[in-house]
Amino acid sequence: MPKDPKPELPIIQHTYDFILYAIPILNRWPRDHKHLLGDRIAEGLYNFLEGLVAARYAKDKAGRLQHLNGNLDLLRYQFRLSKDLGLMDARRFGHIAERMQVIGGELGNWVKQLAVRRRPHRVRPPKRTSRRRFAVLDEAVGETARYGLYGLFIEPISPDNTSSSGVGPTSPA
Repeated sequence: MPKDPKPELPIIQHTYDFILYAIPILNRWPRDHKHLLGDRIAEGLYNFLEGLVAARYAKDKAGRLQHLNGNLDLLRYQFRLSKDLGLMDARRFGHIAERMQVIGGELGNWVKQLAVRRRPHRVRPPKRTSRRRFAVLDEAVGETARYGLYGLFIEPISPDNTSSSGVGPTSPA
């Protein structure tokens, strides 16, 4: 049996487990709500799972995940509406809300992770300096050229290629 080359993402497994938990609850609703709100919630859950699996293999993950974030928010409102209509008790709704919170956190972390990877390295432009700063800089460079990096005096080489102290390069005789 060939193995999937990519390991299972926790968000996909949590969504799968959430669907296994939620569908039997939806199937116990009264007929008038089960075929309206219940079918919309079930279809939204299935589409959400499909979208996660598709986003896992897509090139444009960020766009798909943003769309899925909106779908998850819609599912939250639909479950809240079902609780307010009296279709489920507060204990079950609390459990569903906790699971959706975990899935939403994982989805948000996935989006953030993609944003960090895609962010280009920003190169800041050099600061503007006044002419006075350039003059100070030119003086410092001139002093460094005259005294060297370690404060040693460096004599300029005369045109005959010898230094006045007799130390330095000499021309071949």
